[in-house]
Amino acid sequence: MRSLCLIVHCLCAALAGCSGNADHIRLTAADAASTVNMRPDATLEISLEGNPTTGYTWELAPDVQEFFVPQGEAEFKPDSTLLGSGGLVTLRFKAVQEGAAELKLIYHRTFEPNVPPLRTFAVHVVVGK
Repeated sequence: MRSLCLIVHCLCAALAGCSGNADHIRLTAADAASTVNMRPDATLEISLEGNPTTGYTWELAPDVQEFFVPQGEAEFKPDSTLLGSGGLVTLRFKAVQEGAAELKLIYHRTFEPNVPPLRTFAVHVVVGK
């Protein structure tokens, strides 16, 4: 019973972290298709698997660039010290206005504009006070 209570407590804490109005909200691939509530001054941080050495990059989909503003450059943390290894790519965003919008990221090669993205990530974001 104690284990079940601990699991429920951890799940509640995790859900509160990705849907609450914290100043800094962290998301991963597991949060795809979820709804995130945030204040206008909060930062939304998303960490996804990627490998920039292959030419692929995560970036905002063109149709959502008017609602979200990137905060700095994407950061890459490799899984190992081996040359060409994959790892986690972390991007940070702020919303430029109150309201609701889909934040959609695409994983693609920018030099292949006519090729569909290899992967996508999307969450529904509600920005309000």
